[in-house]
Amino acid sequence: MSVKKPTPTWSAVKTKLSNFDHAGLICLVQDLYAASKDTRPSLHTRLRLGGDTLAPYKATIDRGLWPDVLQQQGTSVAKAKKAIADCKMGVGHGRWAG
Repeated sequence: MSVKKPTPTWSAVKTKLSNFDHAGLICLVQDLYAASKDTRPSLHTRLRLGGDTLAPYKATIDRGLWPDVLQQQGTSVAKAKKAIADCKMGVGHGRWAG
């Protein structure tokens, strides 16, 4: 009989992170930045880097809710909602807050 391991939670991650020093946290964020280009806009927005850091989110919302019917684009409320959630995370509301 095998014993199921519990799924890690944010609380467990937060506890482990509290043991990191400054350099360790920088290295972790660098690894996350390099691992997925999907997280980069959130980091750029959160750190207020570049010009209009909300532009990628705005474009996704615009494309999802008001597609170009002449180009046979369909609506995607799900993609627009995800962009809104990602934007909230990027500006410091939602999952990254506190």
